[in-house]
Amino acid sequence: MSDIKKDSLNKKISIKNKKEAVKALNKNNKTKKTKKNNISKKKISTYNKKNIAPKKTKEEISNTEKKTKNIKEKTPNTKKVPKKIKESKIEQKKNKEVNTKIKSVTKKTEKDKIFNKISTKLKDKIFEEVNDEQIINEKKDKKNQKKIKWIISSVIILLTLAIITIFLTCNQTIKKSLTIYEEYTIGQKVVLNDNSTWYVIEDSGKKEETVKLLKETQIDINGDGIFDNNDKKKFSSTGKEEYDITDKDSAAYYLENEYKTYMNQKIGPIKSISLITSKEFVNARNHMGYNYEWTEGNWLANDALGTWWINTSQNGKIYAVSKTGSYKLYSSAKINYIRPVITIDKNLISVKD
Repeated sequence: MSDIKKDSLNKKISIKNKKEAVKALNKNNKTKKTKKNNISKKKISTYNKKNIAPKKTKEEISNTEKKTKNIKEKTPNTKKVPKKIKESKIEQKKNKEVNTKIKSVTKKTEKDKIFNKISTKLKDKIFEEVNDEQIINEKKDKKNQKKIKWIISSVIILLTLAIITIFLTCNQTIKKSLTIYEEYTIGQKVVLNDNSTWYVIEDSGKKEETVKLLKETQIDINGDGIFDNNDKKKFSSTGKEEYDITDKDSAAYYLENEYKTYMNQKIGPIKSISLITSKEFVNARNHMGYNYEWTEGNWLANDALGTWWINTSQNGKIYAVSKTGSYKLYSSAKINYIRPVITIDKNLISVKD
């Protein structure tokens, strides 16, 4: 055999020897333990014999240990409890902090939501207001445009009307200037459309459209065909010297309110109506070549006419024309006939002498 093989065999033998030595030691230990156990059992038995609680067996000890372990497991460690409490408090604090953070976050989110809602509402309102303003402005613009159009159209209409009126007036003036009217002289006798007779009291030329006339007779106020006191009127019932158309019992009121309407219905529109003035009477008398008084009657004064009022006052009295052609002072309390003077268009004259 070689040296290597010898060494390997020696090693194996040594290992076997070692194992056998270990087994021998273990057996010795077991024997020692068994001896000790036997001794302890003997001691326990002797103790029991002396009325002392016997020592527990290994099984009982093991059972008791298991029970204690279960109890320990069931019952919490008093020593470890405070640590757990501390840990729970720390966790609660952390949870509180987390909750507070969550609440703050939720509050922020809610605030943001509310803010967003408000902002959206405000935006909508602003947009609506802007739209309303735009609509209002558009309406205003439309109204302004309508107003401007209306103003322009009204101005155009007014201008056209003004041009038309100017044209018509110019035409009328041209026509008047071109048209030739009938000439009338003082004392000329004419007949109107109602067959009443009148005398021209003022000259009227070819270019004049109107003529002033004095009635041939006094007015038959009650219409009975007879001239008497029932056909006479006071110049003024209140004692005034003015030609007062508001005094209902005066000659002026009768002429302006009653006789004028009658004449408008009978012959046509009357331009004016009044009593003859002293100036007009004198002018007509001089034109006819009559004296201050005369014995023979004429169209200015005669017995049939009696006395009639003149629209002239002097020295607190009223004038009236006498039968002989003179005009004298009368008081307003007296009554006299009314002989009117009218101004009419020449085309209302039907017959000319």
